[in-house]
Amino acid sequence: MVSMTGFGRATHEDSDVQLWVEVKSYNAKNLDLYVQLPNELSSYEIVARQMLSERFSRGKIELRAGVTTRLQSLTLQPQVASTLKTLASELAGVGVHLQVGLRELQQMGLLMSVDSACFEQTFLRSVEEAIAAMQRFRQEEGKKHREALAQDCASIEEALRILTDRQEFAMQQVRDRFMQVMEQYQLTAVLNEQRFMEEVAYYLVKNSIKEEIIRLSSHVQALRELLDLDEPIGRRIDFLAQEIQREANTIASKSEEIAIKQASLTIKEVVDSIREQGRNIE
Repeated sequence: MVSMTGFGRATHEDSDVQLWVEVKSYNAKNLDLYVQLPNELSSYEIVARQMLSERFSRGKIELRAGVTTRLQSLTLQPQVASTLKTLASELAGVGVHLQVGLRELQQMGLLMSVDSACFEQTFLRSVEEAIAAMQRFRQEEGKKHREALAQDCASIEEALRILTDRQEFAMQQVRDRFMQVMEQYQLTAVLNEQRFMEEVAYYLVKNSIKEEIIRLSSHVQALRELLDLDEPIGRRIDFLAQEIQREANTIASKSEEIAIKQASLTIKEVVDSIREQGRNIE
């Protein structure tokens, strides 16, 4: 289990270049990539995007980089040099002298490293290191989410024990209420005993929460099994939270017994926590 929130940074410095790469991630329903590179690195954007998409399946991922190349390690691109030479000659013919500094050329992305292959390897290696750092961050955050979800499961299981213990008492209350109504309005003389018992049985079955308890137990077990998986589970957690919420609502609407209503309310409160955790898990 990994969180969708993370941060990673990698730096590289040698005699020719200073380079940094930062990767950040936030929660999102789908995978959303944003890559911002300086001119010197713009040709590697597609490769950087591919590296991110291969490692992540969900979340908003931002990658930014910066580079400072020492001037003595740069050379003017051949086609640019030819163009500038022609332009300078034409301007000189009309009395205008062209003056362009190395810093201006570097800012315009017209200078290139003498060893471009080595430069590419340095950048891609830095991207790998930044991604690895962010993955470690996300794994640590994922452990916290796992602990919170395990506690949420325990809270629902405690509520389920209350529901299981109180359901028979609630059904007995329904039977007693029927009997009180029958005696109050002296209906026992009007309805035969078999008909009366059929009506009671129908009402008890209609208001029984036994099936909801079984389904709730199944959902909680499924949620616990997800916690041990080493794969994206955020969407499945959200689905189970919806199902648990539905069963809790049904239980609350069926029973008038105070302890059962309180237990169902507790479950619905826990569902909010589960959804919050699920929104932050890949």
